[in-house]
Amino acid sequence: METTLDFVRRLQDHFDNRTIYGLAKRLGITRPTVQKWVRQTGSFDDSTALSVAEILGEKPEYIVACIHAERAKDQRVRKTWEKLAKLAKQSATTAHAAVLALFFVSFLTVPQDVEANAKNEGNLITGNSDQSNNKDYRKYNAEYTTPAHCIVK
Repeated sequence: METTLDFVRRLQDHFDNRTIYGLAKRLGITRPTVQKWVRQTGSFDDSTALSVAEILGEKPEYIVACIHAERAKDQRVRKTWEKLAKLAKQSATTAHAAVLALFFVSFLTVPQDVEANAKNEGNLITGNSDQSNNKDYRKYNAEYTTPAHCIVK
């Protein structure tokens, strides 16, 4: 998997320009930003990754996945982004890789109130909610939350 520094080297080759100043000027960004990339203390933001992909003729989802893998703090998240980068690199269609990326990323984001939701759902199941004593609520709950094949009328 490639890193920001790898992409910077490829950009320098592409533009035939080895200076940080020259690369910054060609990309329309500041010299300190390019210095962070070279020193490996920073990485592309998503819009820069898309621009770099266009310049280098790479699939955008490949570069974005590589950059996200580089930024990831959690090993599990990093491995997932690396797999997505590999899939994007090998993928015959960019749409296929984009769908895979969205699918996997949706599983990596966990809502902050998961515990509260689980507690509320537990109250409904165990009958500890105020609504559980309401006959109409129980009928609605049984009809609309129970799979059709489990309802006995």
